[in-house]
Amino acid sequence: MFQTTSQESDIPYQEEKLIAHYRAMPEKLKEAFSISFKEISKIDNV
Repeated sequence: MFQTTSQESDIPYQEEKLIAHYRAMPEKLKEAFSISFKEISKIDNV
């Protein structure tokens, strides 16, 4: 599913693709992602 290694030139392309998908998401889904990332950050900081 995920490649373990990638070319450095592929990373900006992948980031652009991810940003484009994020921008196309409905607002409620963006809010859900935001909440999830905040919860994950809390766990990582413990």
